Amino acid sequence: MHARLYRVSGTTLPGLFVTIVFLITVHLWWLWAGLLAVDLGFAALAHLLTPMFVGAMTLPLVVLIIGLALHETGHLYALRLRSRDAATGRLLLGPAQLGIVRPSFRSARDEVLVACAGPILSLTIGVAAAVPGWLLHAWLLLGCGLLLSAHVLCLSPWWSDGRAAWEAISGSTRSPSNRIPSSSVSP
Repeated sequence: MHARLYRVSGTTLPGLFVTIVFLITVHLWWLWAGLLAVDLGFAALAHLLTPMFVGAMTLPLVVLIIGLALHETGHLYALRLRSRDAATGRLLLGPAQLGIVRPSFRSARDEVLVACAGPILSLTIGVAAAVPGWLLHAWLLLGCGLLLSAHVLCLSPWWSDGRAAWEAISGSTRSPSNRIPSSSVSP
């Protein structure tokens, strides 16, 4: 299985999100199908094949896919806003690869904004779900919000988003050797 670059059309946040969540779901069908089978297997072993139990078992999978899509949507949306080019950026999907392939910016500020946009969008939606979940004692909603909020960990220096932001802040330029060359993926 090779990595593929997908052209994502659109400039609105909801339009980009719907397209990216569809592409992730279709491309990673083996991931969600396998996890769904495991979830249903646990439900059958527990003799609780009720809709509520199956829903609670599959909810983390749905949140995972939505979280990945929100994260990449944030990067692509910020990229297109900062570059003022509605066609820039491609979605990279492959084995152990998910991201936006894009050109580097000349401005460190733009690099930081684009690198931080994905985790911040996921964090914002996560907090918007977690706070009502906490106040209403809706524990599944709270859990989903916390899972989405965990994307803020991507701003750590050992993750690619955090590394890009910290390199831009510290003044070092992002070298092309740190990026995935577009020639290594099939169109």
